[in-house]
Amino acid sequence: MDSAIPNDCALAVLGIKLVGSSPGWAEAEMIVRPENLNQQGSVQGGVYAVLADATAGWATEAALGSQHYVTVDFSCNLTGAAATGDALRARASLVHQGRRTVVVNVEVDRVRTDVEPRRVAWFTCTQLVLELPRQPPPAAK
Repeated sequence: MDSAIPNDCALAVLGIKLVGSSPGWAEAEMIVRPENLNQQGSVQGGVYAVLADATAGWATEAALGSQHYVTVDFSCNLTGAAATGDALRARASLVHQGRRTVVVNVEVDRVRTDVEPRRVAWFTCTQLVLELPRQPPPAAK
C-alpha cells in the first residue's frame, strides 16, 4: 500500500498521518493546530470528518489492494471536543466487505498527556468498489 501523502493535499495541510494499517484496519493521528478550530475555539467538525474519512480509506485500501473505491455515504456523531495541542487518534475497522461495497466504522479519540483518552467522535463510512483499477495520485510538484 502506498501511504505517501502529497505535500499539497488536504491530509498534509491538516497534518494527518497514517500510523499503521493492515487489511481492514487502519490508524491515523493528527495534532490540533489553531487553524483547525472553529469560531468557538474547538475543532471544526469537518476536520474530524477528513481525519475519519482518510482513516476509513486507508483501511479500505489495505483490504482491496489495487481496486478503486470512493466514499458514497458518511455519517458522524460528534460527542466531545478537542483544542489546540491535543492529539486526535482515529481507528478504522471494516465491518462489511462485499463485492460492491465496503462499510467501515471509525472511532476518534482525543489524546492528552495528562488524562485518559476520550472518545470524541464515531463515524460510519460506506465505500463503493469500482470496476476500475486504482490510479496512482498525480506526482507532487
